[in-house]
Amino acid sequence: MDPSDLPADRSRRVQRLEYAGEALDVDALPTAPWALVEDWVRVAHERAVSGTSRAGGRRVGARVDGVGPTVIEPAALELATVDAEGAPDVRTVLCRDISPEGLQLFTSLVSAKARQIQHEPRVAVTWTWPGIFRALRFRGLAEELPRDVVDEYFRNRPWGARIGAHASRQSHPLENRDELVAREAELVARWPDTGAETDVPTPEHWGGFLVRPTSVEVWTGRVSRLHDRWRWVQPEAVGGTGGPRPGLQGGDLAPLDDDAAWTRTLLQP
Repeated sequence: MDPSDLPADRSRRVQRLEYAGEALDVDALPTAPWALVEDWVRVAHERAVSGTSRAGGRRVGARVDGVGPTVIEPAALELATVDAEGAPDVRTVLCRDISPEGLQLFTSLVSAKARQIQHEPRVAVTWTWPGIFRALRFRGLAEELPRDVVDEYFRNRPWGARIGAHASRQSHPLENRDELVAREAELVARWPDTGAETDVPTPEHWGGFLVRPTSVEVWTGRVSRLHDRWRWVQPEAVGGTGGPRPGLQGGDLAPLDDDAAWTRTLLQP
């Protein structure tokens, strides 16, 4: 396209969307955030499969113009870390389990995110489902998961994903893709798919992290951008910026279902 064909106001090229999220019932908000977090995660996964809304059976839209589900990958979230120089970094990862203790993320321990977490365990997470106008935000501490938890998760990955974990030194430079494909072929010959969970061993460089939240925010997109926003924090765990205070340890934190540990605040949109 010739630049002269572009309209003077480029913003008009993107259609504005009026958000139509379901209102939060203030009287039903829990004292601690876990009940709401658990419900929203469950609903996101249900709608990815059925595409239906619980609000009077209204269709939220399992398909957009017949293309695909509204919630394409309900496990996908954004994980923000900082590097050794204090510069922010963010990427999309998958949450494989969530409980009152926190969010479980699995990754290569030689990846950029793992190295950054090991240097500075304070992290932020945003979990957004645009199709249903909902988002969760967490700030907290990431701690490495025990090897038995990592092994159990790894054994339940598809065979190809287990091979791929061995083939890749995540975040490191690669001369060309042929190099990666050749490593994969070598590993396929070494560990053929037998259908057993143990046919591919867990790589030494494979691990995971538990993100223990110190603050949780829920967001529902509403008409005229007058969104609903509520935040829960553990007052004893947060610093002046609202994030985890320096020197905090995971063992100092309360779970997401501890009513005595959390305070709730309504935020302007």
